[in-house]
Amino acid sequence: MNASATAHPTTRLQGEVEDLMIDVERAKALAANLDKKQRNFDKILAEWKQKFEVGQAELEGAQKDSRSLNTELFKMKNSYEEDLDQLETLKREKK
Repeated sequence: MNASATAHPTTRLQGEVEDLMIDVERAKALAANLDKKQRNFDKILAEWKQKFEVGQAELEGAQKDSRSLNTELFKMKNSYEEDLDQLETLKREKK
């Protein structure tokens, strides 16, 4: 075999290796970019999750307050109706 016969495949292989190295560098850059985007997404997701949890706690507190106020309102209505009944009874007895 002569030198030119072995030089050609070696040059071709070196070119392919260089092309593959360029592809690897592109893939690394793309992976790094995607990793950065994923970390940013995870950060935003954690922020929204925290906001949701705060909102959920506020909602539960408001619902508890609402139930308490509804109970108080019910008691006051009953007391008012009882007072009206007593007033009517007193008016009738007075006549």
